[in-house]
Amino acid sequence: LCYDISTSLAVTTYYFKYIIGNTAMMSVTSIFSIVLLPLMLVFPWIMKKIGGMSKMVGVFACIGIVGYIIVFVSGANLLGGVLGGLAGLPLAYYGVLFIMNCCTYNEMIGLPRMDGSAGILANFMGKCGGAMGSFITGILLSVGGYIAAEGTVDQPASALMMIRIDYALVPAVLMIVIAACSFGFMKLEKKIPAWEAAQKAKAAPAENA
Repeated sequence: LCYDISTSLAVTTYYFKYIIGNTAMMSVTSIFSIVLLPLMLVFPWIMKKIGGMSKMVGVFACIGIVGYIIVFVSGANLLGGVLGGLAGLPLAYYGVLFIMNCCTYNEMIGLPRMDGSAGILANFMGKCGGAMGSFITGILLSVGGYIAAEGTVDQPASALMMIRIDYALVPAVLMIVIAACSFGFMKLEKKIPAWEAAQKAKAAPAENA
């Protein structure tokens, strides 16, 4: 939910137009995003070194928090923007594994895995996140007094501040929630290998028989 909200705020155009003053710089940010994609190829290695999927997602979320704070404090900082964009990649790549682990937890406590139901809930949250992102941006711009009239060149200081908050602080708060949930999820992730090993040990005698 938090990830989909952060990617659906739709405030980038406002930020580059009124804060940076150059919408052409959006293409530069897009280039950085493309350059970061090959990093996903080394995620399995990073996950192994860092000590698990949820810990990796949490660490990257913390990096994103730092990046978004840099952006907010500086007003315009491409490095901060890159760090913020980096934060969501592991979650986008490994989000489905969180769902699979939750289904494994169901199995651990004697319930059906409910893979289909868990997938439905994840998709529902994705749709809600997409809608909530646009809703949050609309509310913040309205509260800030954003002038939507065609041909408007300057915005009031309150609107500019809301654009900065929406672009940097809102994603930072969402990343804090993601980090907290990911680090909390580590407890379950650590239990799964031992449980799976025990299940294999139980199944081995039956197969030999």
